[in-house]
Amino acid sequence: MQPTIEYVMAAEDLRIPGEGILIGDKIYSGVTLTLDNCLLPPERLQQSPSAEHGLSADTEEQLRMRGCELIQAAGILLRLPQVAMATGQILFQRFYYCKSFVRHCAEMVAMACVHLASKIEEEPRRVRDVLNVFYHLKHSKGKRTQVPMPLDASYISAKAQVIKTERRVLKELGFCVHVKHPHKASSRLLTSPPSIHSVVHLILNRSIDNHCGLSPVLLVCCDCYCRLGFVLP
Repeated sequence: MQPTIEYVMAAEDLRIPGEGILIGDKIYSGVTLTLDNCLLPPERLQQSPSAEHGLSADTEEQLRMRGCELIQAAGILLRLPQVAMATGQILFQRFYYCKSFVRHCAEMVAMACVHLASKIEEEPRRVRDVLNVFYHLKHSKGKRTQVPMPLDASYISAKAQVIKTERRVLKELGFCVHVKHPHKASSRLLTSPPSIHSVVHLILNRSIDNHCGLSPVLLVCCDCYCRLGFVLP
């Protein structure tokens, strides 16, 4: 019996000039991440996957706002910084411009976005903590009792589902999770008193619920002009 000879190809041998890298029978090209291609194009904003499945615009807007409110409330209970909550909200918005509310549970995606955003902003939280917070928000309306989620089969299933949904979010976004928040732009552009800064930041936090296709600087300028009545320099 003759010995088997294995041939190992270097990465340079797999490169196809002008096209990418050949892995198996597929060609993979490079990925360019810039702030321009992180913004949603107008055609995607006009016709979302949820609308294609028959969901009305008002219902979709309410679901988006509810998801962002859940992420904000969960982030406060998890003691996350505001930048992590804003990142989670933007990831939530981006995901539902790739997938439909009809096919994917908004609450599960919100949990996955909170967990993912905490790691992106280097403030990681355990999946169990995220599950307990959402369980508390769902079952303790008006009550101060904080009973943790029982460690049963439903908890194990929910934990696995959060991890699976987080991977799906990353896959649909192409691992492009870079977010440029408008808060830093407002601090650079505004020369007003600190009280105005607080008002602007509050407005920007609420604007994240709806604005996904605008650049951060444009968002700051529009909100300051339309809601506060002054023009930025």
